[in-house]
Amino acid sequence: MSTWNRNQVASFFPSLSNSHTHRGLGSDWRMNIAFPPVNINKKEKEFQISLATPGYIKEDFKIESKEGRLIVSATHRKSKEEQTDEYIHREYDVMSFEREIVLPLNAVEEEIKAKYENGMLNITIPRNESDNETPSVKISVE
Repeated sequence: MSTWNRNQVASFFPSLSNSHTHRGLGSDWRMNIAFPPVNINKKEKEFQISLATPGYIKEDFKIESKEGRLIVSATHRKSKEEQTDEYIHREYDVMSFEREIVLPLNAVEEEIKAKYENGMLNITIPRNESDNETPSVKISVE
């Protein structure tokens, strides 16, 4: 049995040569784990959360509210096969992430809504009329 280096593989399987790219924090060419950027906006009657998640479809997402936390996760799997007289090339790709956001006390968890469009996951979290956020307290360091 012989061992091939990356250049030998690339010369024999040209379609593989550009397929292993770095895709985000904590990822490498064997596993695609990305941590999508999150924008959080506080509006008059709601909080708006946006995640940049291109490459997913809406069925990939799992969003749940649990114990005052919003947990957003997704997994997308795809496979590709190329066959010639000389070889069969099969490639499997998995992209996944999980983000956890602590919800403010005045968030109405039962009315959270999400929409996925054009690579953006937008989550709307209604908030109570009264702003029940706890005031911050300064603590001195001794």
